[in-house]
Amino acid sequence: MFDIVNPEEVLQGGQPSVVEKGPYTYRATLEKFNITFNTNRTVTYRQRQTFVFDRDRSVGWDNDTFTTVSAPLFTVGTLLQYQYPFLKDAVNVLLEGLEEKALIKVSVHDIFWGYPDPFLKLVKEVFDKLHLHNDLITGVFGYYMGKNATDDGLYTAFTGTDDLAKFLLVNYWNREHSLSYWSTKQANMLNGTDGSLFPPFVTKDRIVQYFDSNVFRSISMNFKEDSNVRGIPTLKFVVEDKEFANATINPANAGFCTPRDHCIPSGLLNCSAMGHGAPLYVSLPHFLGADPYYFNLVEGLHPDRQKHQPFFHLHAMTGVCLSAGRRYQLNIQMKEYPFLSKTNGLKLSYVPVLWINGQAEIDDRIKNLFQDQIESPLAAVNDFHYAMFGIGPAMMLIPLVILIRHKRRAKKKRTSNTNGHTVQNGTTTIAGETNGHTVRNGTTTIPDETSPLISNSDERDN
Repeated sequence: MFDIVNPEEVLQGGQPSVVEKGPYTYRATLEKFNITFNTNRTVTYRQRQTFVFDRDRSVGWDNDTFTTVSAPLFTVGTLLQYQYPFLKDAVNVLLEGLEEKALIKVSVHDIFWGYPDPFLKLVKEVFDKLHLHNDLITGVFGYYMGKNATDDGLYTAFTGTDDLAKFLLVNYWNREHSLSYWSTKQANMLNGTDGSLFPPFVTKDRIVQYFDSNVFRSISMNFKEDSNVRGIPTLKFVVEDKEFANATINPANAGFCTPRDHCIPSGLLNCSAMGHGAPLYVSLPHFLGADPYYFNLVEGLHPDRQKHQPFFHLHAMTGVCLSAGRRYQLNIQMKEYPFLSKTNGLKLSYVPVLWINGQAEIDDRIKNLFQDQIESPLAAVNDFHYAMFGIGPAMMLIPLVILIRHKRRAKKKRTSNTNGHTVQNGTTTIAGETNGHTVRNGTTTIPDETSPLISNSDERDN
């Protein structure tokens, strides 16, 4: 969490100065459920994320408080800036009657999961009378409100039974083949997996991609160096600065300029369209790799590539992620709105609120299982477990080796067929039923290699 240590100075038009407080840790459980294997070599599923506060891994309880920007106030300002003057005046009168300020003191728990805001409550009453609606104007605000013990949408991904290079690549999200948030087709593409696993046979020249619903876009990673996790050789991939660069530096990011052709300096992603009007901007922690422009608007940030760069350690043969760190930061644009007197004199700034350090690594049990049985996958199939982690999409270990073995076995049969016999492509079987499977507490069982689950049909979703 970022604590604003000079609130009175900020309210008088000064530059915000922040101090990082933390970590405050929530242990996350990811549960895939409603798993349905389709006849067109895809699998449909949801993944529920549940968070429980972990005091032992935190510097204090999550009722600790800190001073931050009032996101509800600036959200209302953003929503009203193009509305009729009478509506602006009415809302300002309501604001004047409250103790609401541009900066507020709030607990860690409340900023995550929600707190009642008197100003939002009054604005909601005004909106209701005028038959206006906004999903964010409910009277309660929290950055992750409604996201505990819930899923992040309906995924449809390729199983890879016909092409391992497509294994778990996302084909649809919420029944849509692409996003609609951004201004170009390229920016709206669903690229890569959900981040839980990647196609096998990973090479150093591959661009590894995953779709992250927390930042409303697909992310690309590049190889950085050879690494190892608990003695297992891996390839380390990282999210480079260019992923958050504007179009002048990375033309592929032109579609992330919102409104279209309106690019802010590199380093921040304008997510206000996805945040129902909240002036929310996503960046790497401590503005890592961002334009110096932002460091001139706020004090107290200290970017460190080792601490703040997202990374994945991938096992080259299987594509299994053995260790990962998903890292991103939430920022609110603070500025003066002439029609809201409580914002008078405020200096433009992109104020950091919090940054997420979603980390996980396989434990000794999974490590030993991986080392001992990866060379004999069929013997391990009934004991091989998913290793998952949460705060958005997570990682898991799954028995890709079944598919790899299947492909290799088919190849050997074809090359050894010298007596005129015909070798037909077999069907790789993942489970004994097709619908309703649930992965709980990071564990799954793959019961029967002979069960006819995945069809070789070429049928595609409509």
